[in-house]
Amino acid sequence: HLGATFRAQVDTLLDAGTRLTPKARLPLLQLALPRLRRMPHAQGQMLLQALDALIHADGRIDLYEFCLVRLVRLYLDEAAQPARARIAGPARLFDRRADFATLCAILAGRGGVDGNAARHIWQQAMDSALPDHGLAYAVPPAWQTSLDALLQRLDALRPIDKELAIEGLAIAVLADQRVTLEEAELLRLICACLHCPLPPFLATE
Repeated sequence: HLGATFRAQVDTLLDAGTRLTPKARLPLLQLALPRLRRMPHAQGQMLLQALDALIHADGRIDLYEFCLVRLVRLYLDEAAQPARARIAGPARLFDRRADFATLCAILAGRGGVDGNAARHIWQQAMDSALPDHGLAYAVPPAWQTSLDALLQRLDALRPIDKELAIEGLAIAVLADQRVTLEEAELLRLICACLHCPLPPFLATE
């Protein structure tokens, strides 16, 4: 997608990249994002095509990969069209409860927990944010095809409702009394996609 010169630059970085500690992944992205803002639009679109090809290369899309590429896409789109950047909208969390329930179910099912444990984690998260949600737990089918639109709809929440949503997601992450690096990174990425501040336990990490 980006040509032989770019490929050669990537090749020189691959060895160093594989030796990075996992904790360096998001800080490295945060260092790169301001430079991506200055990238010509056409090159940015080619970069996104390359990232999409990479995350599809093994025939499956991991949730972390999806959020990472979506964050880069969001950053590039907002850099190209700053007027379209939206920090909040008028929507209420209750009206987007089905989207929130799906996102909670995705998080609850991570970490190798069994179905009953995932259901319990989901219930805790939903009851915390929306005590009267009236929804039943369901494993989200083919979330890869719906998550992008789901995050866009949740990004249109009012600030107070975004805060409620992030608190509920944090409960899903903290339900087993431990936070893995993958869970912390994933929640950071979701917060960025929703233009939300980090929950306190991540902000002070």
